[in-house]
Amino acid sequence: MTLPGWNDLESAKRIASVIADITVGFWALMVLFELSALIWKRYQKRLVAIGFIAVAFAVAGEVVERKYGHRVDVLDEERYNKTVQDLNSKINAANMAAQVAKSENSAAQKKAEEAETFSAAARRVAQDAQTQADTLRKQQAPRSLSNEQQQKIRSYLSKCPPGSFEINASINENDARPYAEQIASVFRNSGWSVKITNAMFTGPDVSGLWLTIQDPQRPPRAAVDLNNALGAAGISNRVEYDSTFTDPMRVTLAVGFKPNAVVGKP
Repeated sequence: MTLPGWNDLESAKRIASVIADITVGFWALMVLFELSALIWKRYQKRLVAIGFIAVAFAVAGEVVERKYGHRVDVLDEERYNKTVQDLNSKINAANMAAQVAKSENSAAQKKAEEAETFSAAARRVAQDAQTQADTLRKQQAPRSLSNEQQQKIRSYLSKCPPGSFEINASINENDARPYAEQIASVFRNSGWSVKITNAMFTGPDVSGLWLTIQDPQRPPRAAVDLNNALGAAGISNRVEYDSTFTDPMRVTLAVGFKPNAVVGKP
């Protein structure tokens, strides 16, 4: 059985986005019913059961969303391949026209020059398409620390006292948890204490990495060293402040969606 919008790229993208939003809604309902079960003991069993149903729908949504996400990648790759093939066909045709034109008289020479100009333009278009495709693949590739980045972080930390911080990894981005584990491993090997938890982020900007501390006027030493170590490895991050932190020494590093990614799409 063919799923709705399965063979159309734009439809698959829209459906994947809608499923992602619905999935987030079910996760939110699960949290709501679990909290309600703790408050209203009289209806605890019923609320917990509803919460489990919400979890089931959320997990199902994640599965369907992943299927559509993979289908979007396949359709996008097919579109790209067809574009490159069409452009290559035009380039070949233009080159052949140029060769024929060069063997003709002066009037045909003008045609050859026009064909060569068209061929160059087509090659530029093909090169631009290749560049865009390479950029897209790079954006969609899972984030990871290169050996050089790990070495730069270790080198910087060798000059700092061990500290501690928490990493909150987005549950809605496939590579967030593995990327967080890799960052934590480098710091742990340098004597740092790092705790990792899964998290769900909301807000206008939940992409990339960001540090959160309580007071910008008195940043903890661990926050300064963490920020500088990531910067030494060329890993961009921003700093945010949360006055509700009860511990002024608390430092968190959030791993959100990949930069330039569409929120809700894996």
